[in-house]
This record gives sequence, structure tokens and C-alpha cells, in this order.
Amino acid sequence: MNMDFEVVARLLAPTVSALLSGIIKRALDARASLTEHIGHVSTFELNDDIKTKVFTHSLFLKNRGRKTVENVRVVHNVLPQNIFIHPPVEYSTNARTNEIIIPRLVPKESITISYLYYPPLTCGHVHLHVKSDVGFAKSLEVVEIVRPSRIFNWMFLALCFIGASYLIYWIIKLVGYLANL
Repeated sequence: MNMDFEVVARLLAPTVSALLSGIIKRALDARASLTEHIGHVSTFELNDDIKTKVFTHSLFLKNRGRKTVENVRVVHNVLPQNIFIHPPVEYSTNARTNEIIIPRLVPKESITISYLYYPPLTCGHVHLHVKSDVGFAKSLEVVEIVRPSRIFNWMFLALCFIGASYLIYWIIKLVGYLANL
């Protein structure tokens, strides 16, 4: 039986391309992924007799993966007395190790930890790093950007799919050619 590799390549290329892109996306998203970034750093001078200075900053944590992150530990050089976590989640503090311990962050959950402290303590002296059972959190540098339009995103995905299908088509043609040698 003689197969026409042209027809096979035309049928298989888009199918294999769609399957591979789905498998790759699922494999990359199927794990827990903890990220952190500093939201803001501020200084306030109170309207009192001695012009007291107050410092504040926020730390954003997010589980970007599809699995729950367990035992999130926010480690500090010095743990300020005044912290606020929003939205409210279960947490504990360990004064001996200067940690805030959050038992779990479910997939796509994000929280903000706000700190309030006084000089000589500064933001650089407070926060060290974030770790969990899956390892250290990835620290993000947040840059403000304009998001591309939805049409642009769909056109980009369509062109990527067409390109991948075209590549797979020529790979199948090459395999057919080599098989006939």
C-alpha cells in the first residue's frame, strides 16, 4: 500500500501542532509557582510636635501555578510589630526566626502584606526573601506597560499556530521523503 505523504502531512500538521501546544502549556502550568514583588515604599511625616517619620511598604505574593503552595515563609531581618495582610488569611509569626508563616496559598491566590515601621528601620532592613515547600519565590521587577489588544493577541496566537503547523508539515514531508529512499 502506497501512502500519499502530502495528504498525511496536511492532516497531521495542525493536529500535532495543537496537541503539542496544549501539552506544553499544561506541563508548564501544572506546578506551583510562587512570585513576590514590592508594591510600594513610602515615607510619612506626621503632623505632631516632633514631626515623627513613619515608613511603610507592601509585599505582594501570588501563587501563579495550578497547585497549592504549602508553608509559605516570609523571612525578615527585622520583623516589624505592625503588619497587615489582605485579604485576611491564616498566618502566624515566629519572633525567633523573624518569619511570617502562611500555611497555604491556593492556585491563583494573591495576598498583600503591608508593613508600618519607624526609623532607623528602612525597607531594605525589613524584608529578606520568601520561600515555601516548592523553593524560593521568584522575585519580580514590576514595570508598567500597556497591554496589547485582544485582537492583537488572537492574531499572534493564530500566526504561531500556523507557523507551527507549517513546520510540522515539512517535518512530516521530510520523513516521507526519507522513508521512500
